Amino acid sequence: MGLNEKRKIKELQETTLPERMVELAEICGGTIPYEIDWTSFDDDLEGLNFLDNLSCHRTNMAFRVICADELGKEAVQESLKLIKLKNKRRNAPRLFRGNAGHGLRLCPENRRNVLRRRNSHRRHGGALSR
Repeated sequence: MGLNEKRKIKELQETTLPERMVELAEICGGTIPYEIDWTSFDDDLEGLNFLDNLSCHRTNMAFRVICADELGKEAVQESLKLIKLKNKRRNAPRLFRGNAGHGLRLCPENRRNVLRRRNSHRRHGGALSR
């Protein structure tokens, strides 16, 4: 892991993630920590740069919808205790075939790939394909 990656991880750990966890606590009405597998980001500065927007921010936005009322907040507080994030490299082993979200790398170039994978099931009789 290079110096730039170490600097970005320090920034995320000391500034960004605490802010996102406070925001998530306000949304859900309870503390739900993020647990990040930092070793999965070895030598992936691009992934670290997009971690906040493509993972934390979007997760928090999803919880805004889920926790729009007290019923949603109660359900989240009862069932969710931790959010785990792990960077998936392009050549990572594909453990769960048919899951459109697996093996995605945290960079904007994959948005097109996700859309292609999600839409490809329509062309191939309903089964998700690679």
